[in-house]
Amino acid sequence: MRGFLLVLAMVLAAQSQQPEPYDVNGVKLGSSFSDWKRGAGANCETWQPAETSVMSYTCPNAAYAGTPVQEIVNFYQGRLLSFYLVASHSDFEGLRSNFKQKFGKPERTDQRAIDLGGVTRQVEINRWSNGVTSLNLIEFSPDKDHTVIFLSHVGLMAEKTRNSKSQTGGM
Repeated sequence: MRGFLLVLAMVLAAQSQQPEPYDVNGVKLGSSFSDWKRGAGANCETWQPAETSVMSYTCPNAAYAGTPVQEIVNFYQGRLLSFYLVASHSDFEGLRSNFKQKFGKPERTDQRAIDLGGVTRQVEINRWSNGVTSLNLIEFSPDKDHTVIFLSHVGLMAEKTRNSKSQTGGM
């Protein structure tokens, strides 16, 4: 009986220690659309969706980690799937330093040669993940003048991918 209670206590402790989803200005990935719209999303407007199953919104006068950003928020089946934040490239170093302080060393850092409008540049891509959510900081994207911060909910992204594959016959 003691063994069972010990195992049960360990399982409950492990469940209570699951990491919290990353957030943008207090709004956690995975939050409901209605909660977001009543709060941080009150002034946001519909944006062209990247996919038919995703609802997208753009938010004016946004900032993240003290940096002005163009903020695009994506929802899948009524839950916050991802934040796509575009900042000035001049903010890249400060953002990377901020994220290293907040999240530690990136899980992965890659250097890739990418064509940006006829000019090939070495682009640094940093990725942090806590198993529930991920954060990607991309040095040059979508062009040479900007940096992208992409935060996503890992479970929702996997669910969206599975559902998309099942609707297209797994292709």
